[in-house]
Amino acid sequence: MPPINRRRKLHHDLNIPLSSSSLSSKRKAQEANQFQNRLSKLGYSEIAFTHTAYGRLKLDKDDADYTLPWKDLIIEPSATIADNDAMIPSGGEHCKRIRSIGQINTQLDIKVYRRLNIIVEEVSDVSRILLPNNNNSGSSDGISELLQKYDIVSLQPMNEPALQNICELMATSTSQSSLGNTSNNAHFIDIIVLEYATGSRGGHGLPYKLRKDYLVKALSAGITFEVW
Repeated sequence: MPPINRRRKLHHDLNIPLSSSSLSSKRKAQEANQFQNRLSKLGYSEIAFTHTAYGRLKLDKDDADYTLPWKDLIIEPSATIADNDAMIPSGGEHCKRIRSIGQINTQLDIKVYRRLNIIVEEVSDVSRILLPNNNNSGSSDGISELLQKYDIVSLQPMNEPALQNICELMATSTSQSSLGNTSNNAHFIDIIVLEYATGSRGGHGLPYKLRKDYLVKALSAGITFEVW
C-alpha cells in the first residue's frame, strides 16, 4: 500500500446516504469501503454516512447501531475515538449528556461519522424530537439516547410551520440549557437542511418562505444551515 499523502487531505463530505433496510450487512460494508477508498483518493479527510428518518423516530429501526453499525463502516478499526472513554459533552458545560465523535480509518487516514437526517413534516414531530417525554421516574422516552449515538444530527423541515417550530424551540431550549436546564434535545441538533432541489418552482427553490426571524433564532442557538 503506498504511503498516505497527508497534505492532500482538504475536503469534507458530511452527507453520504448509505443506510437502507434492503441492504445486507455485507453489502453495506462493501459500499462503505468503496466510498471511503474513492473519497480518500480524491483528498477527503472527513466523511459522514447518513441514515434518513421520517417524522417520528423508531427506537429500534433508527438506532445508529442498527442503521449504521461501526462494524460495517470501518473494517477492524485500529483507532477509535467514539468509545465510552472518549465521548464528549454535548450542549455546553451545563449539559451532562455525551455523544459520539466518530471513528478514524487509519488505513485511509480518513475520519468517519454517523449522521441522522430527520425529515419533518408535522409540527407535532418537532416537539417529540426536541422535547422528550419524562415519566414519573425521570427516565426519558429513549429519543435522547438514540440521538446521542449519532455524531451529526440534522432536521429537514418540509414546510414553513415545521421550520418555524424548529427554530423557536431551538432558541428557547438553548436559553434554558444555558441556565442549567438540560431536559431537552436541542443540544443534539447540529444542522437544519434547506432542500431547494425539490422546491415548488419547477423543482428549484424552497416550497416555503425563509423568514429572517427564523434564521436569527436558529443561528442564536448555534445551528448551521445546509443547502441542498
